[in-house]
Amino acid sequence: MLPKIITDWQKSTDDFILEYGLKQSEVLVANGDGMAINDLREWLNFCGNLTSASERYVILIDNLDSLSLESQSILLKPLEEKNDKTEIYLLAKNENKILSTILSRCELMSAKRVETVARYWTEMVSLWKRGPGTIVDYCEKFPVDELNNFLVEVTTRLNLEISKGVTEKRIRIINRFLETMQELAVGNVNKRLALENLLFSTWRMIKTRQQ
Repeated sequence: MLPKIITDWQKSTDDFILEYGLKQSEVLVANGDGMAINDLREWLNFCGNLTSASERYVILIDNLDSLSLESQSILLKPLEEKNDKTEIYLLAKNENKILSTILSRCELMSAKRVETVARYWTEMVSLWKRGPGTIVDYCEKFPVDELNNFLVEVTTRLNLEISKGVTEKRIRIINRFLETMQELAVGNVNKRLALENLLFSTWRMIKTRQQ
């Protein structure tokens, strides 16, 4: 998974960890605001020693755009050499202050998208837990003009989950979301009915997994 730069971030790192569904115990945090280059280099060495082990870790740097350009340049090697079990998130308020060589090695996301992922994902997990009655009520009230955003953002989160561990059920659920997106793109489809069918079918997949 590519390292991610989250732009326009105005909240704390604790808020980010919560909203993006990360485990606090797996996150290594640094703040670029006022951080000297030698301190950053030592912290990166510390992270490198931990992430070279088999455990999963998340590297999170806040205020990336507050680092000097010289300090930013020493991030290039960790970005290029991270292993598959390490995730990197770089939070920034202004992407124009970030080296182009860093931007080219990362996926750019807006803070608004992160919040949307968290909101839709929380709703999706709740529906899977609570079952048919809640699904029917949710579909009746859902603003169908938001359906495409819902599908894209939940699929984004599902892809994040599958990066933590590939299972047949996770792949089937992602494929079901992609099928629904394709149905909507092809022609005149009842969006509310498509959403209801999607939620019921994935709920059955989750229920089967738990039995």
